[in-house]
Amino acid sequence: MNPENLSFKKNTAYRFLNSSTFNWARLLLLLVTLIIEGINQLTSEDRVSVLIVDDSLYDRSRSNKVELLSRVFDHTTRKFVKGFKMLTIGWSDGNTFLPVAFSLMSSRHEKKILCPADNSIDKRSSGYKRRNEATVKSTETLLKLLDSVKGLPAKYLLFDSWFAFPKMIAEVVKRNLDVVCMLKLSSKIHYLYQSEWMNIKEIYKRITPADKGDIIGSVIASIRESKKSQELVEVKIVFVKDRHSKNWLAVLSTNTSISNEEIIRMENPYSRCYI
Repeated sequence: MNPENLSFKKNTAYRFLNSSTFNWARLLLLLVTLIIEGINQLTSEDRVSVLIVDDSLYDRSRSNKVELLSRVFDHTTRKFVKGFKMLTIGWSDGNTFLPVAFSLMSSRHEKKILCPADNSIDKRSSGYKRRNEATVKSTETLLKLLDSVKGLPAKYLLFDSWFAFPKMIAEVVKRNLDVVCMLKLSSKIHYLYQSEWMNIKEIYKRITPADKGDIIGSVIASIRESKKSQELVEVKIVFVKDRHSKNWLAVLSTNTSISNEEIIRMENPYSRCYI
């Protein structure tokens, strides 16, 4: 389209895009909901729809005066860079991926924020709420985003090991979603297995590895939201070979009735598994 044929000028578009009163997140959700409804009419009911969490670096190394610009750690280069973390929830049916909710995350630590937020923004506006949202824990923001898209057709929430804490998994289950996620190989996170609380490495030592194939084995265990919690969430943990090393990976599913292969297939966009 020729810009000269538009009924408004360039500065009008810029003012609209910079408006703190417009709810861009709501517009995105409404638009994507209509698209998903159209896709579902053309696909089989047997196809599993999922929500996928993505936490990516938004590099703004050349910027100096962007509100809430902060020093963010880049896990790829292992260095701090100027920018944000883009926390996104996407919907997928295995063939199509659509972003449905997002939050541009700054830092919770004032020392890492390089440019403060504009205090003149109306506290009732969407822009002010977005600025506040950028400086809270990403786990809290994720749950808030998840609540905002609860009407979308999806059975599972997929995420990487960065969010794979028992408390987070339990909170997602409360929202009537099953979780499939890569696990941290941490000695500080414990699971109830064979009537004992143990970490993932201790569980791995107790399984009998398969003689053939890339899936080493699986167990049924339980997690709890906190040490004080009496409610347990039953989970299946699948151990699989790492395609880039001789190590192993662990993938968790709160749906214990599906096969090991199906769990790995769903988590495959994140994993380094062979399957």
